[in-house]
Amino acid sequence: MPNCTEGKVWVCNYREKSGRRCETRWCKLHIEVVGGSAYCHRHAAVVRTLSATEGSILEVKSQPALDDRAVPLLNLICEAVDADVTKLLTECAAGRSDIQVSRQKTVQEVWIDQERVAWQVSWGLSTSRGYLLRASIRVGVPEPPVVQAVVANHVIFQDVPYWISRRRRGEAADPSDHGRYMAAIREALEKAVRERMREVEAQLEYEMEKFGATAGRRY
Repeated sequence: MPNCTEGKVWVCNYREKSGRRCETRWCKLHIEVVGGSAYCHRHAAVVRTLSATEGSILEVKSQPALDDRAVPLLNLICEAVDADVTKLLTECAAGRSDIQVSRQKTVQEVWIDQERVAWQVSWGLSTSRGYLLRASIRVGVPEPPVVQAVVANHVIFQDVPYWISRRRRGEAADPSDHGRYMAAIREALEKAVRERMREVEAQLEYEMEKFGATAGRRY
């Protein structure tokens, strides 16, 4: 870390599937310990996130590659938008005691043709019969990491984080990049969720009139 004067260091113990290790060195002020092992900040976040999947149907079986920044980036974005997405869905479910608001507790792998291409976290509205609507944040594994916001299986936002694009172009950092990027994701999610909720509400009204109960159309 810049200007760090500590002399004693610890090696990051993160190891990818091939056996290759991170091996960056960090002092006591900048190392993190997870499960009794020392890690750099990025890989500590990865280990904590993957540990939360253990024993679940979403358990991650293989470690991400050393240069896979998707999991920490996904955590960063979800932390920034979680309160707003939860509030938005809660507003959409207002007055309907049969509709539940939830957030996926762990990250989920996205696979295409036996290759892990992204990681995602989802929020949703559901009844006892199933999901009515889902909203997800998905971060791609390939560099540069492309972030997608997905509502009802439709990609409604897609872009590389501004600060990463700026760094790849060799430009100076801009402190406003994070805030503007998160705001763009929130705006896209709110617009898409509110538009989709009109369809959900119409479907629920139709099912109530025809069947007298919520059938719970899946999205």
